[in-house]
Amino acid sequence: MKRCRFCGKTAEVSLRYANMRLCRDHFIEYIEKRVLKTIEQYKMIRPNERVVAAVSGGKDSVSLLHILAKLREKLRFDLVPLHIDLGISVDDFSKRALEAFRENCKELDIDGIVISLKDEYGFTIDNVASRSVRRRLRRPPCSVCGTIKRYLFNKAGVELNADRVATGHNLTDEAIFLLQNLIDMNLDALLRYDPVLPSVPDVGLISKIKPLFQIYEFELELYAKFRDLKIVSGACPYRAGSTLSEMKKILDELENLRPGVSIVVVRNFLKKLKPALESKYGEQIKREVPLRRCSICNMATPLDICAFCKIRDVVLSEMRGNAAKDVSRAHQ
Repeated sequence: MKRCRFCGKTAEVSLRYANMRLCRDHFIEYIEKRVLKTIEQYKMIRPNERVVAAVSGGKDSVSLLHILAKLREKLRFDLVPLHIDLGISVDDFSKRALEAFRENCKELDIDGIVISLKDEYGFTIDNVASRSVRRRLRRPPCSVCGTIKRYLFNKAGVELNADRVATGHNLTDEAIFLLQNLIDMNLDALLRYDPVLPSVPDVGLISKIKPLFQIYEFELELYAKFRDLKIVSGACPYRAGSTLSEMKKILDELENLRPGVSIVVVRNFLKKLKPALESKYGEQIKREVPLRRCSICNMATPLDICAFCKIRDVVLSEMRGNAAKDVSRAHQ
């Protein structure tokens, strides 16, 4: 029988990358200590700051919310949970995600904030996923949704006078991102990658942090399970078949062959490759993409009109066109 390294109880978790077995309680403690160490090592949160936690309702973001809630007294910061209702009707996904968010806020006795994409901006991710919108945007719904969420979390952070927006990106997410962009040799994306992105107040850009970026996805699944956290079940219905899903399969195979490869990729990129890229290409990239304020919404963008405003214009235009067609058919 396998025993926990720290207490000798029956081990429920085996971490191959660390050659370590842990019981349930010590695994939970291990994850929380690693997140605390990450926050302190990268100076992600400073005393008296206001941190917005982006909570989708899934295992990663809900785990993030609970860990930050546990650390806020020790690190002395204010925590504001924020959820975006994306209006995904398939399998009642957004409805169930919102319920999970509210249940977790209630359990933690923290007031959460909800932004409805439909109520505030007139469209939903269901509209984004329509055939006509996909044809015009030439991007999969997952990619467009990511742009929308980044925009709304940043905008909410600015409006809430927050110092940071914390997201639930895990180690698996980060390793996939780096591998994809290394394959494409996307120097712009690689140079901008960092677990702590600084704020640019002059153009309305708030600091982004990733406290879970050194925690594996499977570890967060176990953490949520062992703590009996209320999460939305199942993956987003628009994620199926995405490049992310395919890359995850490849990374899983690499982890089976060499446990800990994701840690090696992310840490060595930050420690070795990124400084080399910055030395050779950093100034060139900075000169090519200066940030300014969007001429429509006044938020940060490298262009005259930000990606969110362009997306919204396309989606609303298609919705009006489809509505007009429906009226025309009704009168025939």
